[in-house]
Amino acid sequence: MNRIVLSLAIIAALSAPVIQAEEKLKILSTIKPIHSLVSAVTGDLAESAQIIPNNASPHHYSLKPSDLRNIGSADLIFQIDPNLESFLQKSLRSIAADKVISLSGSTGLTLLAASESHTRTEPQADNNEEHKASDSDHAERSDKDHSQDKNEALDYHLWLN
Repeated sequence: MNRIVLSLAIIAALSAPVIQAEEKLKILSTIKPIHSLVSAVTGDLAESAQIIPNNASPHHYSLKPSDLRNIGSADLIFQIDPNLESFLQKSLRSIAADKVISLSGSTGLTLLAASESHTRTEPQADNNEEHKASDSDHAERSDKDHSQDKNEALDYHLWLN
């Protein structure tokens, strides 16, 4: 967490010459927790926006044309990890590598193992076919929604550290 805050502080310090020219850095963050950290550190020194709306999931988000324009014009882009925001990686290929900061790769940061988030605690009724179908659908959706988390077995909730 200290490394993340330090990185954001460096960005604020680097933006001082830009402010003297009365032009603010345009910084994009993928999700709300990262956007909040960036905004808190940069304050009025930079224009900060988030790519994924608050009500959307980074697991299923599809970029809009306006998102692509914002990405193309950004000075810096913060993401958690390419494995988490996989929808973004194709669009970032055309962006200079030094403009994209993956926080999971921060020096001194150790990612924790992911915990099982969808454990079933209630017994299943074997005689209720509709209930079984619903559970099967939920299990299938959960597997799809979290297959990346299970494959990676890492917890990317860095802001909770």
